[in-house]
Amino acid sequence: MEDIYNKIYSVTNENMKGLRKIDLTKEAFSRWSNIEYDKIDMNYLYDTDNESFLEAAYLALLNRTVDFKAREFWKLRFNDNKEEFQRELLNTIINSMEFKLNNVEVINNKYNYNKDENISSNSTEKGIGEFCNDLLQEDIKMVNSLHYIDPYKNITSDRKVTGKIIIFIKKVIRKLLSWYITPMVEQQNEFNAFTTKVLNSINEKIVAIEVDRIQSEGNFNNKLLETYSNFNNKLLETALNFNNKLKAAEENISNQFREIEEKKKINLDYVAFENKYRGSQELIRSRLKVYLKYFEKENNILDIGCGRGEFLELLRENNIQAKGIDVNEEMILLCKEKKLNIANVDALKYLSELEDNSLGGIILTQVIEHLEPNYLIDLISLSYKKLKPGAYFIAETINPQSLIVFTQAYFMDLSHIRMIHPYTVKFLVEQEGFKDASLEYFSEVPESVKIPQINELPEDFNQAMVRLNNLVYGSRDYAIIGRK
Repeated sequence: MEDIYNKIYSVTNENMKGLRKIDLTKEAFSRWSNIEYDKIDMNYLYDTDNESFLEAAYLALLNRTVDFKAREFWKLRFNDNKEEFQRELLNTIINSMEFKLNNVEVINNKYNYNKDENISSNSTEKGIGEFCNDLLQEDIKMVNSLHYIDPYKNITSDRKVTGKIIIFIKKVIRKLLSWYITPMVEQQNEFNAFTTKVLNSINEKIVAIEVDRIQSEGNFNNKLLETYSNFNNKLLETALNFNNKLKAAEENISNQFREIEEKKKINLDYVAFENKYRGSQELIRSRLKVYLKYFEKENNILDIGCGRGEFLELLRENNIQAKGIDVNEEMILLCKEKKLNIANVDALKYLSELEDNSLGGIILTQVIEHLEPNYLIDLISLSYKKLKPGAYFIAETINPQSLIVFTQAYFMDLSHIRMIHPYTVKFLVEQEGFKDASLEYFSEVPESVKIPQINELPEDFNQAMVRLNNLVYGSRDYAIIGRK
């Protein structure tokens, strides 16, 4: 088919006096909008929306409006990038056989169409619409209507005076030459009849092929849609099964975690234990007063592992807003009885949900010896993020440099995991970025418990006793104090 069109195109070229030139920046938009040619801005056409550009391009380049099939094809692209839409539309039209038959030259095409650029036949066919098929059908109709040549066609003349004479002379000439012309005309009619019959037969086959193609395309599309639907359903089913399995796995892990935590819990009345062995609440309150100075003029203090709430009470008495968190239910109930601001929540979980730079201070008293190393490191890191600049982080714990704690405080509490050397926790705090980190020592052992010095013995011996007392009876507690 393309060879036929190429032949038509070459013949048309020979018969045309010159090319019809199309200026995309002017004439196309002018013809489409009926605006006078000399009033069109050079770049106005390219600034129109995609739908308007489609109408203008068809009128200018194909000398017709957009057919339904082509409009449906390009309508899907109206929301595309303007330059991409214009480039593909122009290249599709210029690549089409219909455009070639129009004998048109395009100038001022800013997209610099490359004739060697590959344009898919499918895109060209859909983009140009049903031109080729319509052209063929029109040709078939023309062949069917003109294939018979009448050798006895009525002779007429437009001349009023000499017309009858001219008609008579032509009839005489036709009569004299009929013996020669009539057989040739009959032969030509016979050839035309057979040619028309063949063309009609070919056309019927083309139509049948087109019908089969459309049906096959429809069947293919239906099959493709069915395959896509099945795949989509299978994908959704797989995703649903995966989500269900994932949810079941999460629940299983959560249950196992709870079981582990339950096994780790010690069945001990911790409130009663602290009342008997740590000291009364009044005694602890008096010891903790030393930390109040670090939280003066601050608010939103967090007491992690607040226990019986002694320090929370001190903060409340000094009009300092604070909140305590703990995971021991007995301690939570005791603090609630005191009307303290308290929550039963894990420290890392609670800190992770706070805004950065929001806390006015953090304190942990006798807590870090209950923590695993990684948990402690994460706790210090999160604390630094959540504290406001200038706020203090304080952690009080048992002093492993004093051997007496091994015979008393440390091994008495079943929930203790390990003691932390003061230099270790100081290193962790400084590594995180806390400034002015310092160690303070508390809970001195009474002199009456220490090994006494004997004046009658040499001074070196007494100095050795001092060192021994510091090792065995040193301060039982220490605190790391760091400022953000």
